[in-house]
Amino acid sequence: MKNSKKSYYLSFAFLLIFLLVCLSFFLKQQENNNLGTFKSPEEAFIETHKALSLVSEEINFGMENVIYIDEYNKTKKLIFKIQK
Repeated sequence: MKNSKKSYYLSFAFLLIFLLVCLSFFLKQQENNNLGTFKSPEEAFIETHKALSLVSEEINFGMENVIYIDEYNKTKKLIFKIQK
């Protein structure tokens, strides 16, 4: 009987620890879900505008390189027309 009681308390302790770990994990997940929220629509608009401006700058930089590819293709077509 003594061994059975000890096993019961040990199982209860493990269950309690498991529940505490699950609870702390759940609370940590709830904290992570609040990232990226703003208190006012104006603040959200400003941050969105900043992000889209950054993306726009990168796209414009990429488009500048497309001009060089277009010139390369024109030159390539000119060269191959001359050779034929």
